[in-house]
Amino acid sequence: MSESERKYHEVANIFPLMQGEEYDGLKATGITEGKVFFLQSSDQNGYTYFWWFEKETDCLSGFDKPVSNAYLTTVLSHACVPDGTKWNVIHCDPLSKSPLPEEFHQKAIFENQIYFIKGYDKVKIGRASFPITRLDALRTGSPVPLTLLGFVPERFKSESSWHIEFHHIRSHGEWFYLTEELEARIHEHISEYS
Repeated sequence: MSESERKYHEVANIFPLMQGEEYDGLKATGITEGKVFFLQSSDQNGYTYFWWFEKETDCLSGFDKPVSNAYLTTVLSHACVPDGTKWNVIHCDPLSKSPLPEEFHQKAIFENQIYFIKGYDKVKIGRASFPITRLDALRTGSPVPLTLLGFVPERFKSESSWHIEFHHIRSHGEWFYLTEELEARIHEHISEYS
């Protein structure tokens, strides 16, 4: 890939390229009307740091742990990165830790998300600031493949509200049988508020 071809990519095309030795040292910046998004590859192969700056509020946000490249498209979607965003891409050294300063991590307040993780015939309805990280942690000890159906900010409907509404199909803990009713309600909620 030439330097001019590498400089700008559609969001859908660049991130699969951030895997593999040739692309281990990539940094990408995407600018929209209200935000500036940053991605930089981690020295942990197949993972990328992601953070963003909101111009209106002068607020810097981001993940203190790198995101698996397999979930990068999902993360970008939920961070409201518009389709068709052009990214400026350069080669750089991969990061060994988050680029955000320590005091940012200590003061950061991340909005809780209600996430829906499917495992076989059940779905976990839980709460976390970083659902992608929670999915990775759950996969480690899961005997079945797990899939993230989506997540929505908790301000729209609390975790306990979900648990009360579907108590009649609770399997155990935060796990519920994935009935047609629950699946439809989850997709409706994600479509409405994501």
